[in-house]
Amino acid sequence: MGFIIRTIPRISINRLNLINHINIKKMAKEKLELADKDTADLLAEIASLENEYQQMKFDHAVKGLANPMEIRDLRRKIARFHTEVRQREMAAMSPDQLAMRTKLLARRRRQR
Repeated sequence: MGFIIRTIPRISINRLNLINHINIKKMAKEKLELADKDTADLLAEIASLENEYQQMKFDHAVKGLANPMEIRDLRRKIARFHTEVRQREMAAMSPDQLAMRTKLLARRRRQR
């Protein structure tokens, strides 16, 4: 009785590094594009993307999507926009507001 050994094709380390490098470049480019937009444009884009997300979820539930991973990508894109808006809000905060925020976070940690 012998065992059959199957060889699994593996992606070389160099190829994985190249794929990772391309993804990092793409993310950096998207971040720069977000930084160029003003806050009002970002908020309008968020509203548009959220409507698209709701429609995509509905379409997927009713008839299915050709690529359901698009839902995840869209959700992450919305999160990136929200993060950029929040970073701008925090950058505009005064030192007193930032100190109060730190106190609130510390209080929440103690309550856990």
